[in-house]
Amino acid sequence: MILRSGLALKQTDPMADIYTPQALSNALFHCLPLILLSFALTVAAVLMSVRIKEKPFQDVETVRDLLCKKIKEPSPLIEKERRVQRTLHVVGWCCFGLCMVPVLIYLCIPSHFAAADAKGLSQTIFTLLCHILPWTLISIGALSVCLILRDKSILRETEAAREIIKSSDRQKIQDETALKNKVQTSENRKTGKGVMILRLGILLTAVVLIVMGIMNGSAQDVLNKAVVICTECIGLG
Repeated sequence: MILRSGLALKQTDPMADIYTPQALSNALFHCLPLILLSFALTVAAVLMSVRIKEKPFQDVETVRDLLCKKIKEPSPLIEKERRVQRTLHVVGWCCFGLCMVPVLIYLCIPSHFAAADAKGLSQTIFTLLCHILPWTLISIGALSVCLILRDKSILRETEAAREIIKSSDRQKIQDETALKNKVQTSENRKTGKGVMILRLGILLTAVVLIVMGIMNGSAQDVLNKAVVICTECIGLG
């Protein structure tokens, strides 16, 4: 705005100064609402970021790499997603480079800027934007789409890695449980054998003592005492 008004002023007064405090104040006066609005939005964003405690940002590639380090052998799904990511990376930057070729060609031709004087500056800038802006937008859009698809592929790979880690953890838990059960079964068997041996020992001791009591007449003495108790103390009737 300052340059345009100054060039218009120099057409009538070639000795006039373009960059003056008055011109600067007039230009800032027109932009003052936007400056105040941007300042207010910045302050509001800072206050909201202080008040709202969000989780720290984690890069999807960093999370993916940390999870994949825990996997000994990647699955076919992970290999497929990695191929997709490499393809999208190459395609995105190739599209960006191809779209920048017309821009560089236009900028390298001096005749496109031959009319960039006081009268043709605005037209030159407009023509420049008409030739450069579409290709720039297309290149940035293609690159952004490829990067977004690549991030989604990384998220799918991350989920696949998490599933493998979960399956590995479950298998590890099952193996540990099976090992504990095996050890417990072995201990139970040992304990059962010990109890069985103890029972057999007690049974054999009882049989030996009974046989010895019969052989030395103790059984007959017990029978006689029982008969006397029944006939004398309790009575038969």
